Amino acid sequence: MYNNSKNGFTLIELLVVISIIGTLSTIAMTSLNGARAKARDAVRISDAEQIVIALEIYRNTYGHYPYNTDNDNSGWDLGYSGGKDSGDVFIKPLVDAGLFSATPGDPTNTALLGGYYYYRYPAGYWGRCDPALGAVYILHITFETQNKEPIFSCPAGTNGTDTWSGTTLRAWGEFEG
Repeated sequence: MYNNSKNGFTLIELLVVISIIGTLSTIAMTSLNGARAKARDAVRISDAEQIVIALEIYRNTYGHYPYNTDNDNSGWDLGYSGGKDSGDVFIKPLVDAGLFSATPGDPTNTALLGGYYYYRYPAGYWGRCDPALGAVYILHITFETQNKEPIFSCPAGTNGTDTWSGTTLRAWGEFEG
């Protein structure tokens, strides 16, 4: 006699298993992409802290923050303007003074997301600060994930805080005056 039972899976069983695997892999990739974004943001935070330390060392050595020497964007110096291998140096006076062994820049390798921005404002910028306080710099860094708490606080003497959004960091230096 002939036995009709076969060992194996039905088409329905295979489709169910494939759809479960597909769903799990989608969830895993979403989590992985989020973890990668958080890791890049951790690099940005570390870079910001190193840049601020270098700026303060420069100020203590030369008596002022570096002037705006690179006009990538209306006087703002952009990190990696033109890409990481473009040769564009971020805050060139810090590099020339030997305060950076490698030029810091956004880990996404581009300024398209906002990247890193540096600008030295003269005394009394935009009428917000008392000119007697002297010049101050602003370091602006864009994050991929929400970062609701600024890492650095606005220095005394300004009229309130000045933040752009929950995904940006603005660091102020001490006033030069």
